[in-house]
Amino acid sequence: MDDHIIWAGDFNRHHPMWDEEMDDRLFTMRALEDAGKLIEMLADLNLKMALPKGQPTLEHMVTKRYSCPDNVWCTEEIFDLIIRCKVDPSL
Repeated sequence: MDDHIIWAGDFNRHHPMWDEEMDDRLFTMRALEDAGKLIEMLADLNLKMALPKGQPTLEHMVTKRYSCPDNVWCTEEIFDLIIRCKVDPSL
């Protein structure tokens, strides 16, 4: 495969595959269905998750709890070149 892909951004999808399991309040039926569609697209493109599971990316303004709506996926060739993928909360 000559194509290299990086998907990064706010996908606004919650799923135990990338959110902490203790955040089960986020795993509504609708959220899991929406995440399922994203997971299917990721599988079709054979993308791997580069941002480690549970890496908080958003602090909710009201509850001050963190969640993981942002994520990074890439092709295996790029994944193997990544040394570290993390969030800088100061930004």
